[in-house]
Amino acid sequence: MKFQDKFNEFNRLWKRKKLFKIIWKMSNFFPNWIFELQKLFFLKAAPDQLKIPRTVKTYCSQIAYEKDINNIIEITDYEPKIHYQKLYRDYLRCGNLCHLLTGKSNDEIVGYVWSFKDQYKLSTLQENIFAIFQNQDVFFADGYISPKYRLRGGFPLLLKSAADDNLKKYKIKNIFASTNAMNEHSLKSHKRLGFNDFCTLYYITVLGFQLIIILYKNKTKRLRISLKNFKTEVPIY
Repeated sequence: MKFQDKFNEFNRLWKRKKLFKIIWKMSNFFPNWIFELQKLFFLKAAPDQLKIPRTVKTYCSQIAYEKDINNIIEITDYEPKIHYQKLYRDYLRCGNLCHLLTGKSNDEIVGYVWSFKDQYKLSTLQENIFAIFQNQDVFFADGYISPKYRLRGGFPLLLKSAADDNLKKYKIKNIFASTNAMNEHSLKSHKRLGFNDFCTLYYITVLGFQLIIILYKNKTKRLRISLKNFKTEVPIY
């Protein structure tokens, strides 16, 4: 992107008073240890309160196994693929579930989402920061819909199937999810499904010094963040 294009984008965001987006865009010009800014929204829903709209009956859902990992990675643009193949195999071996959405007339993978118990490493952040869950909580993350199938009703059905799969295996009371502040479409999609704001996490690095700020919507003590790379855990409620 040319300098003039970047300036026009900053000016557009400034006029719309999107201050965070301006600062976030500026942070991309610096190495992470000099300046990094991330903002994550954590959302919560009860599994029996998900508002799943009617969708076309062209999809099937199923649980993924280790033999499916290569096919899952192939629908993404993630690189290097060998890294994600190992990561996803480790996810499965730790007892997490991968929920697949496939075409009903063929076995083509439309999309997938992971559900995690116990803990989940916040993959959008550089540091080893984990969300810790209680026994009756599950966390949906690392979801992906193939570009040619987006906006076709697959995402709501995928989350519904993932919730049903977990209800069959565990007695869950809460479903958590997170989305990056820059992904406005994902945030709106989750809220249409019945997810509500739980907390907002700001992760800031300036010259190697790290700061995490969490703003909660209420006093419900259900989620904890742990800095595994630090000597002590930092529980935040």
